[in-house]
Amino acid sequence: PDGNRNKTYRLTGSGLEVSYQGADPVTVVLPLVVDPQSFYSGPVEYQSISAPGSFTWGLAEGLQVQIHSAALFSVERFTDSRLLLSDPEDPDQAYPPGHYLPFPLAVVTLQGGSDLQMAITVK
Repeated sequence: PDGNRNKTYRLTGSGLEVSYQGADPVTVVLPLVVDPQSFYSGPVEYQSISAPGSFTWGLAEGLQVQIHSAALFSVERFTDSRLLLSDPEDPDQAYPPGHYLPFPLAVVTLQGGSDLQMAITVK
């Protein structure tokens, strides 16, 4: 509203390019839900792949979304506590933040300087 930040969105053949420019550091929170019908209609496996400058989320044998950026990534996935679910119930257990996300959600937070660029592609 104050005109200090410029956001540019550009559609590409395989996704979206986003650019933020302004005077202050930028934090972007992206909720990712990939093909939720598959999750509810049968057994599927969601996977995430983190690499320098990118994060991929989606079905192991299907649709995936990939984010590319030079910004710092932090990721929370509904699958983060999967291994803890086989343990006995412990009211004092400190579950990771992704434990409280609804199925099948991942939340990616990007933190950058005053200029932040990212590309979101579908694979």
